[in-house]
Amino acid sequence: MSRLVLTRRLGQSVVIHRDNEIIATIKLSRLDRNSVRLTFVADPQVNIDRQEVFDKDNPGLESSTSQD
Repeated sequence: MSRLVLTRRLGQSVVIHRDNEIIATIKLSRLDRNSVRLTFVADPQVNIDRQEVFDKDNPGLESSTSQD
């Protein structure tokens, strides 16, 4: 599993890729006192879910993210 922890400023992005193919781009699009808004861009065949939705739809399957 790959893991990257970093700091981004408003308007900056992170690119998820494999073998020089972009899988998704995540952009920090809004920053409030207690929350951030992330914008995800990916091809339609790439599924993007919130953690709780993924867990509900896939009971017993551990996702690759941790709840630290």
